[in-house]
Amino acid sequence: MGDQRKIHDFLYGSEHREGLVRGVRTLIATRWRAYLGFGLVTAIYLAIRILALGFRRTVPPPIHLDNPMVTLDMVWRGVTALQVAFRYLWLQIFPLHLSYDYSYNQIPMISSLGHPLAWLILALCAGSIVLLLWSYRHWRELFFVLVFYLATFSPVSNLVITIGTIMGERLVYMPVLAIVIPLSTWRSSATALP
Repeated sequence: MGDQRKIHDFLYGSEHREGLVRGVRTLIATRWRAYLGFGLVTAIYLAIRILALGFRRTVPPPIHLDNPMVTLDMVWRGVTALQVAFRYLWLQIFPLHLSYDYSYNQIPMISSLGHPLAWLILALCAGSIVLLLWSYRHWRELFFVLVFYLATFSPVSNLVITIGTIMGERLVYMPVLAIVIPLSTWRSSATALP
């Protein structure tokens, strides 16, 4: 919950819009005690975990059957992970043909620019970056929703670390809140109208 609080503080912490660097400095100067608390709790948790388990891996590495991305080069693993991210987003907006298992060959692997989906994925990424930058300047609520989604989705995205599965709806319970936030805001503002 700390990451979401930081995102919210950064966007809405001051009434006036400041530059990015100045806004971060102001935010840290006013909220440093809260962030120090988040950091201490995280450090204590990691220290206890290392004392209990050591530095070794506690789970076996992902296998090809469960997450076929492990056999791809790092670049194509990233592109395929982005494809999966857009599949998640599509299913959250239009939840048709859900599955309990996406392992093995359920999702096509992208391993070259000759793949029909490669250019579409790259175009969607470019559009997403443009939308993110535009929303920061013009629509802070949308920017908050996008960053909330990215922050909560990143641990299971296979972009930061390769996890044990390529995809599963159960992994995006928290990120889906980003889609619900605007709907609940719109509903509450609509009911407030006379």
